[in-house]
Amino acid sequence: MAPILLLGQPAFKPRQHAGKLWNGHVSVDVMEIGQKVRVRRLRDRVPPAVVKKLGQVGVVRDFKVVDGKGLGLLIQFDDQFATWFFEDELEQYN
Repeated sequence: MAPILLLGQPAFKPRQHAGKLWNGHVSVDVMEIGQKVRVRRLRDRVPPAVVKKLGQVGVVRDFKVVDGKGLGLLIQFDDQFATWFFEDELEQYN
């Protein structure tokens, strides 16, 4: 599969996603499957099990089309709990 060009950003390999900022511009952060990320905020009301993950680190397992405008990322945590988040709810973890 050919690399994907995204608004003048560098070419990305398949299974990567450049996060979108709230104003629609593409961020320079690239989310990849297998990458560690931290939950930095929650956009909507969610069940208590998801609220407990705020500030926690998990691993990107897949991408999900969530509303026709953006992508969600499926995150799995150390306790094997997995759920999806909007890209602006996550930050890269080094």
